[in-house]
Amino acid sequence: MSLIPPGFPDVFILGGLIYIFGTEFSIISKQGTADVKLFNPRDFPLFIGCVAGGVGIYAFLLTFYFD
Repeated sequence: MSLIPPGFPDVFILGGLIYIFGTEFSIISKQGTADVKLFNPRDFPLFIGCVAGGVGIYAFLLTFYFD
């Protein structure tokens, strides 16, 4: 038996989402949207390193999972 009613945590999650999206929309309405580039050549090597590292860690963990 739980002391917390079933829908109680959902109220806090919904309140948090309303707060986050409300502040984001407020910032966008005051400052406008930024100029977004689809490709950033300066940080591309960092992106490739993150991908390679993520794949390597995933492969490393799979060896323990199937062992």
